This record gives sequence, C-alpha cells and structure tokens, in this order.
Amino acid sequence: MGKHETLQVELSEPMARIIDRAVAKGDYASSDEVVRAALDAWSFSRLPRARDEAHLREMLQEGIDSGPGRPADDVFDELEARYASMIRDE
Repeated sequence: MGKHETLQVELSEPMARIIDRAVAKGDYASSDEVVRAALDAWSFSRLPRARDEAHLREMLQEGIDSGPGRPADDVFDELEARYASMIRDE
C-alpha cells in the first residue's frame, strides 16, 4: 500500500459516532479504514467533476465558435423529410 503518514484529526461528536457505529457494525475493521474510505470516495468524486467541467467548457466554446444556430423546426423538418425518403426507398 505504500508509505503511510499519521495525522491527528478533530471531528465533531456526531461524525465520530458515525465512524464508531461503522466499526461496531463490522462495516470496517478500524476508524482508520472508515476515514480512508471516505477520503477515497471524496477524491474520486472530485476528479470526474473537474474533467467534466473542462469538457463542457470546451464543448460550449466549440458551439460558440461554430456560428449561429438554426431553428429547431427547420432541423426537424429536414430530418423528417430525410427519414421519410429512406422509408419510401426501402
């Protein structure tokens, strides 16, 4: 698992009770495991969000750079005509 560092952390009583209950129920072997699992989940949840936000910003800029949009009715009319033609050609 690699090198470990010991940290001292102060928690509110309710948070400490949550940890104690998780260990008492057998969900975790120790309070250390509870904290590690919580940090793993927190770290994991933050990474995709940052990546998704950057991706959304790129897509937004791509849309802006592509010029003005078209009315949805025009696009749907074209699609309906295209698919109606495909059905007729079958």
